[in-house]
Amino acid sequence: MRRTHAVILLLAIACSRATPAGPVADPVADRPALRAADSAWNQSSLAKVPDRMAEHYAPNAVADFGAEPVRGRPAIREMWAQSYADTTYRTDWAMERAEIVPGTLLGYTIGRWRQHSATSDATGTYVAVWQKQQDGRWLVLLDTGRPDHPAVAVR
Repeated sequence: MRRTHAVILLLAIACSRATPAGPVADPVADRPALRAADSAWNQSSLAKVPDRMAEHYAPNAVADFGAEPVRGRPAIREMWAQSYADTTYRTDWAMERAEIVPGTLLGYTIGRWRQHSATSDATGTYVAVWQKQQDGRWLVLLDTGRPDHPAVAVR
């Protein structure tokens, strides 16, 4: 699993500009803001409001959970709207690590997620690649996660 996360991060870095114009993120000073962004994102997930959830994604973001990737903020918003239509659905996570990629506007968070619905429970790991915006906000560029094992049916 760690190899998958490393490959995803390297691809995100390769797709970004090597030397951004203007200031870059500070690996030490920007880490609290990145951690706060991930925490606010989790709170938005718990609130189950698709528009609020979509605000955490960059316009060109990708959500890839193993099936066909979902591309762009509008499609990601719709993905969350469909999930939240099930009133028993709940996804939350615990961030374990947040890092800033030196010399770039990129960072990543890694952690564990839990998902519940009336029909199943699942747990797994996630990696989110973030980009610092001109206004200082951190937005998700890549949201990916993998289950520990197939979902367990709820009885």
